Amino acid sequence: CLGSPPADVAVPLSAQAALVAQVPGAATWTAALKHIAESRGWASDQAKLDAMEPVVRALGAHYLVNVKRGAGGRAAYDPVANFHLRNGACLHQIDWRGNTSYSGLRQSLGLMCNYNYVLDQIGANNERYVRDGAIAVSGDDPYIALAAARAKL
Repeated sequence: CLGSPPADVAVPLSAQAALVAQVPGAATWTAALKHIAESRGWASDQAKLDAMEPVVRALGAHYLVNVKRGAGGRAAYDPVANFHLRNGACLHQIDWRGNTSYSGLRQSLGLMCNYNYVLDQIGANNERYVRDGAIAVSGDDPYIALAAARAKL
């Protein structure tokens, strides 16, 4: 997956360069991220964490907003996301280092997200998601906003 990410993932060039600079000899940001994630001690190296954050948040937002499964490719690929979105929630925020347990770092590089249930929008959000695969968003998370804007292109 990290060898060839989708072309529509929005990773700023400055973030790509910062990540590559952390791994001498890395030719691409995907190679640098893979190298760091497979190395020991990255979770306590502040320079690596700072370089990884915008890249991992952009990838996480893309995954949650754009990667689909199921009939017609309308359901979120992530089962937890699918659960919340089917129940009318909005994707609200991407949390960098939201889960720093061993399994959290291993499964998602520590990334988590929040869902927001806006009571007067639950029914409409559920209907749009089930019918069209439309993912409602709330809040002002720039990574989610960019992934959602790219989904509409």
